[in-house]
Amino acid sequence: MLGKSKLTTFAALVSLTAVHACGSAQVQAPPSASADSPRVLAAIANLRKAAMSTDPALPGLGWLAGTWATRDLGPLVLEMWQPARGGVMLGLGHTIKDGHTVGAEVQRIVAGPPVALVALPDGAAQPTMFRLVESTANTASFADANHDFPQQIRYVRAGSALTVTLTGVDKDQPRTIIYTMRCIDGPCVER
Repeated sequence: MLGKSKLTTFAALVSLTAVHACGSAQVQAPPSASADSPRVLAAIANLRKAAMSTDPALPGLGWLAGTWATRDLGPLVLEMWQPARGGVMLGLGHTIKDGHTVGAEVQRIVAGPPVALVALPDGAAQPTMFRLVESTANTASFADANHDFPQQIRYVRAGSALTVTLTGVDKDQPRTIIYTMRCIDGPCVER
């Protein structure tokens, strides 16, 4: 049987696992848990690593998981990506201006074939599928040449920054939108 302090530490570890598995942010161990114990620290590190592990169906995209935010475009733009599970990374785009939601988009990256980002913004009748055309350790580019705008979505991660580039043709004119988001919560903080 576990002693009271070991049970408290175990509860903290279970809580940590559940929080990371659900993508939530803040975890506080109970005051009686000895957070500086080498065994506790090793267990926490292993649990965090397991919670952030990449789904084998979507290798190499785990770096995108987390909550990203920017005001580069004026309103607050949030993009939230869950770690891949079951061959899918679920995402949500949320734009807030003057305290009101002015845009929302449900997104998912699916294992395929082909691997693709499927986006459904507010007001769209059908989702758009952008195929993965490039993927490196910190870059992912998705494209759909038949979409109105954008035709390409490119994510580049550098530390806690995520630069998003939208390119294509809009009303017969070439158009590019670039903005940089910062990691504010979730697995992206850990990298």
